[in-house]
Amino acid sequence: MNKSILFSRNLFFLVFISLFCFACQNDDLVPNDEIIELKIFDANNKEITEIIGDGETIVNLEVTVPKNAGDNYRTVTFKKSGGVFTTSADASITKQLDHDGKVTVQLKVPLSNEPLFVSVEIGGTGKIFSDEKVIKLIGVDQIIGLKLLDGEGKELTGKIKADGRTTLLVQATVLNNTSVFRQVTFNVSSGAFQNNSSLETTKGINSKNEAIVSFKVPQEVGNLYFSSTVGSSSKYYDELVLALERAYADKLIIEPATISMDKAQPNSLKVVLTRNEGSVSIGTSASFEAFQTIAGVEKKVGRFTGLANSRTNSAGEINVNFYADTNDITADIPVTIRVKTQNDAGNDVVSTADLTIK
Repeated sequence: MNKSILFSRNLFFLVFISLFCFACQNDDLVPNDEIIELKIFDANNKEITEIIGDGETIVNLEVTVPKNAGDNYRTVTFKKSGGVFTTSADASITKQLDHDGKVTVQLKVPLSNEPLFVSVEIGGTGKIFSDEKVIKLIGVDQIIGLKLLDGEGKELTGKIKADGRTTLLVQATVLNNTSVFRQVTFNVSSGAFQNNSSLETTKGINSKNEAIVSFKVPQEVGNLYFSSTVGSSSKYYDELVLALERAYADKLIIEPATISMDKAQPNSLKVVLTRNEGSVSIGTSASFEAFQTIAGVEKKVGRFTGLANSRTNSAGEINVNFYADTNDITADIPVTIRVKTQNDAGNDVVSTADLTIK
């Protein structure tokens, strides 16, 4: 045989043997699930390899080591690529095995759809034994859905009036991970949830994964902003907007302080706007005029103050003052106060009151 070929073969063999021996000596890290075993369980104690990456779910990391392991192998180090241990904010934690060679820690998964790597180790100056697992995190597009229903639980039809009386149902449905998201927090910009007369309330979900609260609309016209949230992440919410229309009056009443007034003194007039159902919306306006009827013709007389603010308060009241000091009033003829507003159909609602001027 050619000596150069023989030399090359022997050299290759020596290099191979050297690498093998080096690998044999560099055995500080020895993955071996017969020495240490990691299992991952959900809240129902079911072993898992994937779970929703919602930033809320907690999984149990259970380690088993032979119970007769020596003292050098009874401390377990847990490491993870994401999420938070429930007992520590550190990237890794250590725990002692119990007398059966077991230990469990809890990990809250991150808000992510990337793989989550978890590893455990025992050992130290001698051999290090380890095991690791990968949890597939499932991303979520929507956790909760929000809708408004009428007081009987039916879909809303038609416009909603700002009458301070109409009751709606606010329904939130938890669409994913209902074992974790058991409660819904509701918020609204105005009005009141009826269970606590507040702008915020919390309700647990029912067997249909729904949380339903009753809501009474306010008397303010404009947009109502509803939102519902679950969990601690600001990502898990839904919101909607409801436009409230004005609730106009069905009738009005004029209540003068006196029906017989002196020219030198103002007469306070309170006008009350009411509805057959509910209340008139705050800020509903009315027009005022004073006149005398002479020979069948209406002649405007006197003056009002407070007309710039002649809009209803929450009680449906408007307050103005009438003065008869304008020297345009004919003696012995009543002064008629006429107040006009409109109803929901846009028709005029009118009331009058006669005053005697002394």
